[in-house]
Amino acid sequence: FSSRRRHTRLQGDWSSDVCSSDLDGYEDMMMGAYYYDGAATDAGAVWIIPGAASGWSGTVSVTSKAAVTYTGAAASDYLGYSMGFVGDHDNDGVDDIRMDAYGNDGAASTAGASYLFLGGSSKSGSVSVTSATATIRGVQAADYLGYSKTVQNTPGDFNGDGPSDVIVGAYMSGLPSALTTYTGNIYLFKGGAM
Repeated sequence: FSSRRRHTRLQGDWSSDVCSSDLDGYEDMMMGAYYYDGAATDAGAVWIIPGAASGWSGTVSVTSKAAVTYTGAAASDYLGYSMGFVGDHDNDGVDDIRMDAYGNDGAASTAGASYLFLGGSSKSGSVSVTSATATIRGVQAADYLGYSKTVQNTPGDFNGDGPSDVIVGAYMSGLPSALTTYTGNIYLFKGGAM
């Protein structure tokens, strides 16, 4: 794969070794470029490249091979800085994906946002993250929720109820206010029916 944009990150295996994200039996690839200007300047994007029996070789254009392009919601969202598969959050037997936009201003300036999409759905073409199954937002300005080089892939089932749980961090968060400013927080969300 090649990219002319700076800071393009590659992460394979949106799905597990057992099933693929689109249920065709082949492992898919997930790629992010958080400075991508598709929706707006530095809004970022994440591409899903479907697996194939013959695999891929040589130079492959991300935009031409992608089955789905997820686009950031607004300028300077930086979608795709971190992303990955998060196991089977809704317990339907198909792995789900999460992608983060630490610069998102939905809750407050650079509070950040994390988007969860269920696997197995028939999405294609360009998809805005505003259509995510679930959106987790930072609490206050400059939380930078989702600012991490990697998503905590398949964190596990913390409470033993079956579905995989989701964990996301906000490294600049100062909540609760009694703590020193910018202590950071980690949030755990239980898996289950969406």
